[in-house]
Amino acid sequence: MNKNIFTGLAISAVMAMAASSSAMALGAVVIDNDGCSMLDQTGNVGASSTENHRVFNSGGKGLTKCIGTTANDSGKAIRFSGFSCSVWDGTQYLLTTRSMEVIDSEGNATLTCQIK
Repeated sequence: MNKNIFTGLAISAVMAMAASSSAMALGAVVIDNDGCSMLDQTGNVGASSTENHRVFNSGGKGLTKCIGTTANDSGKAIRFSGFSCSVWDGTQYLLTTRSMEVIDSEGNATLTCQIK
């Protein structure tokens, strides 16, 4: 009888370890406020921000979103898309052109880079 209890405990322990390792594999890398380079009103990298959010999940999807300010004397919103930007996957930066930055007429900028 003691052998059955010990075997049952051993099997339960192995199953718990397997479940926890698969849960870790399903986790996501999340980084906040590590800095971000952004485009200025002419489309050159010239603005920077410390307000950003990066997420990369185990399914290979990732997102970088940055918020900052830059000069915009055009009097209207400016939109850029399709430029190279990077998403951190927990090990390295991956380049993508699924990107968009909008600078409103007051210079508030939002940059989004996405890997699907």
